[in-house]
Amino acid sequence: MKLETKNNHLDFYIIDAIGPFFKKQKRTVNWSKIPFFALDKKGEIKAKRIEKILKRFRRFVSKCSELGYNAISLDDLAHLVTFDFYPARLQKKLSIYKSLYSKLFDLAIKEGLYIYINTDIMFFNQAISDYTRNRESNIIALLSKALEQLFCNYPVKGVVFRIGENDGIDVKGDFISRLSIKTPRQANRYLKQLLPIFEMRDKFLIFRTWTVGIHKIGDLMFNPVTFAKTFSQIESEHLIVSMKYGDTDFFDQLDLNPLIMNCPHKFILELQTRREREGFGELPYYVGWQYERYFRQLAGTINFTGISVWCQTGGWSKWQNLTFIKRSSPWNELNTTAAIEIFKNGSSADSVLHALYNKQITDFITLCHETFTNIIYIKNLSVMTLYLRRLRLPPLLWIYWDHVIINPLVMALYNFVGHQEFSVPRDELKKIKKMGKKLNISNIDFIYDTLLILAKCHRAITQKYINTKLIHEIAKYEKKYPNGLVFSVRTSQQNFGYTRTLFKLFLRKQAKYRPLDYVLLSPPASYLIRLLVKSLTKHMPGFVNKQAMPIEELFK
Repeated sequence: MKLETKNNHLDFYIIDAIGPFFKKQKRTVNWSKIPFFALDKKGEIKAKRIEKILKRFRRFVSKCSELGYNAISLDDLAHLVTFDFYPARLQKKLSIYKSLYSKLFDLAIKEGLYIYINTDIMFFNQAISDYTRNRESNIIALLSKALEQLFCNYPVKGVVFRIGENDGIDVKGDFISRLSIKTPRQANRYLKQLLPIFEMRDKFLIFRTWTVGIHKIGDLMFNPVTFAKTFSQIESEHLIVSMKYGDTDFFDQLDLNPLIMNCPHKFILELQTRREREGFGELPYYVGWQYERYFRQLAGTINFTGISVWCQTGGWSKWQNLTFIKRSSPWNELNTTAAIEIFKNGSSADSVLHALYNKQITDFITLCHETFTNIIYIKNLSVMTLYLRRLRLPPLLWIYWDHVIINPLVMALYNFVGHQEFSVPRDELKKIKKMGKKLNISNIDFIYDTLLILAKCHRAITQKYINTKLIHEIAKYEKKYPNGLVFSVRTSQQNFGYTRTLFKLFLRKQAKYRPLDYVLLSPPASYLIRLLVKSLTKHMPGFVNKQAMPIEELFK
């Protein structure tokens, strides 16, 4: 079935192409960018490794082109340009990457795909820090030279800029990014100075509004004032604003971000098909119905010009399937197909399912989606919008990537929003297992056991009680599935009653700031809050400050 919409043909159908660069590992992997530090050893990349990347990339771009995508995004600008002040060792290593990327670009172009290069503003190493002396004018000048060099040497169509988040703690290598833009006025200056380079070369500057809430630019995702200041007095056919569909990260149960409908510039919508919050493709989670809803809402939106699909990029996980490559996930492939079918061909979510699978499998996927969503999303926080400083609280707060967090602090938060009673959906889970066995779903036991243990954890959160039986069941699950979910469970009897007062103080129910919030956002208050947060991190699992940005950073 085709959807009846007023959408014109969109121009941008971008998909991330970092998957071919990852190699199988036994540890948790940071999927947020290409692991360059793991590719080159002693300044060299083994020929066998290069050949494997090329083989995977050839297969990947062929499939994406076949589906209807017309562009790829690829990390990153820092590895495609070089400067005289770089050490000789680094210049030699970058020459290897340049050769590799030239071959990758040839493969993409052969498949009719445009190329977009990702970069943070700004990437650094000691040589860059010494050269720029961390001055804005020097950073912009160097970034301008990098862009000129990129456009002169490679057949790329544009650059995707991330300004609201830097590399995680675990990222190592020759370049580490850090936040250089702290205010909307500063972002505006960067845009005005960089855009002429894109206009002169007929390239696109894709500017992502995603942030993690740090500094004054941190509410760019939802604050119309910050948004207006950032793009003030800018009119360019070469500027594309890139926005996630909600006013927080990639989750289900989110309304379309109001800023999207009123964007005065051409914009693309960011979608994730390897869902990092719902199992990374290890569990069947279909995004079609969610994305069809957004497609319908965007019907006739003049400035809507395309989508940017994340089929591999995401957070941290041991689950290492590579979309459209060996060790892929059928659920990720389904989602990636659905995204392009819905937004390019106007197909309904149901018609995508029926075109790919028979009724038995579509029934299985539908039941899994309904049951999984009911288990992991605690309804009141999904319905209620809560904001903490410059961030919208996500509707899912007890599952982070492949970690499950249950402790008195989490329970106190869900108690604050007013949780509802929850019963383990045993009948639905038994039906999922029975259907999966009949359909020969390879990991159906894992799917069943994972959903069951999550359901029992959900019940414990709403009951505000973790019994010994559940602790034993969690231990049994972790022993059975060493590569499954990781549980961080605390049964401390510490009284978190005081948190209700803190929640009332810090959390607001609308995006608009209260007078109190301006006080809490002031530098002195922010410093005291960071001290408070640091004291509370002892109640949080260890991975929190070992993978992503340190949690105290979010309160700057």
